[in-house]
Amino acid sequence: MEIIVHRGSHEVGGNCVEVRTKSTRIIIDVGMPLFDSEQQPLDTFKLRRLSAAELRNEGVIGIIDGLYEIDRPPHETTSTTSPSSAVDAILLSHAHLDHCGLLPYTRSEIPIYCSSGTSKMMLAGAVFANQIALPSDRYRPIVANSMFQVGDIDVTPLSVDHSIYGGFGFLLRSGEDSLLYSGDLRLHGRKPGMMRDFIRQARLANVDSCLMEGTHVGLPNGSTDSEATVENRMVDHLRGSTGLVLVSVSAQNLDRIVGIIRAAKRSGRTLVLDFYTAFVLHLLASEVKLPTLETDPSLKLFVSKAIERKVSRGKLAKLHERWKASTITLDEINQHPNRYVKIFQGSMFEADYAQKFTTQTSLIYSRWHGYLEQRGMTDVHNAIKTSGGMLEVIHTSGHIFDFDIRKMLGEIKAKTIIPIHTFQPDQLRNVGESCSMSLHEIGEETVLIGSTE
Repeated sequence: MEIIVHRGSHEVGGNCVEVRTKSTRIIIDVGMPLFDSEQQPLDTFKLRRLSAAELRNEGVIGIIDGLYEIDRPPHETTSTTSPSSAVDAILLSHAHLDHCGLLPYTRSEIPIYCSSGTSKMMLAGAVFANQIALPSDRYRPIVANSMFQVGDIDVTPLSVDHSIYGGFGFLLRSGEDSLLYSGDLRLHGRKPGMMRDFIRQARLANVDSCLMEGTHVGLPNGSTDSEATVENRMVDHLRGSTGLVLVSVSAQNLDRIVGIIRAAKRSGRTLVLDFYTAFVLHLLASEVKLPTLETDPSLKLFVSKAIERKVSRGKLAKLHERWKASTITLDEINQHPNRYVKIFQGSMFEADYAQKFTTQTSLIYSRWHGYLEQRGMTDVHNAIKTSGGMLEVIHTSGHIFDFDIRKMLGEIKAKTIIPIHTFQPDQLRNVGESCSMSLHEIGEETVLIGSTE
């Protein structure tokens, strides 16, 4: 097998890897870049509004034979593509835009393989966050540990613990060659048993090459808390607060949402979901044991003004009607604010709160720190201080820490390390030579709400 890293070898995000043999071509991830050449965050909302030609001019869409529609010759159709230039499959590791954001620009005849969880996260993102949905006619559902074939390449999806549900790494084999694509993953999440199994399978496969993510090789680890510690810190904050507590969090970060649900119950507060988060729990309830508005009467729903029109028609209107008994208004919350913890989205600040919070409102910020520096969050922070409350950052990364990479690579023992999703590929390449560490040192298996084990 030949491996070509088209993007991601010297940056965090924008992953695009080609694996090919003489007769088969597979693309793993087609991600939107996150940073510019100066390592400054890009405006991904702006990028998503650009045409393929504009993205090509910006250097976002590269030239990869047979992948993008913009490069299709005028005389060629979906049925007349030359076998030598055809891409046989796209494998998606997960639903974050830096791995799937360029899918709309790829050729419509290429099948897309991913987990059902990834397809659902993409649907939720498309409905509520102007992200992209998975084209249903191209979708090929795949299951963890169930090998399938693309041409002469055997592909085995391996579940990974990341800050979004449904993530996969991939083990690829063709003849005597083998490759492990880590995807985005971590060892400090809620599913250590899943990660021990991932490492065990990778080690047994005796892989030749490992495409290893290294976000925190070149970027600081930040807080090295586990998800369990994040939950405990939230409990402390909730118990110590005398007013309403808001939580700024991604609705797609399921493990964090689970932690918030548990923290609310442990602190005796009622959790108020936004519609986006409620929709994610609703979609995933058929895959994993989760509390939802239908099954847990202690959960409440707040419908923000920003989405009232969106949820007033179609299937969302039916959900809205079904959840009416669980719906609570801001006036009702403000009567007894110390009884509630509420999921907060930035669009609520002006539309619902009129840029002013009730006395002693506090905010738990549980996202990447880079978003906190954007102007909208600065205004929110100032309003929190004006109310007499406080903003506390309680967060941990969805990516593997640099010291945990040593543990993982020491166990996998791949012959070659290929860096990806990192600003420091040379450092990551050298990590593979470090000492190994035993599997039992990764952590004990736990069974929590949201666990898929």
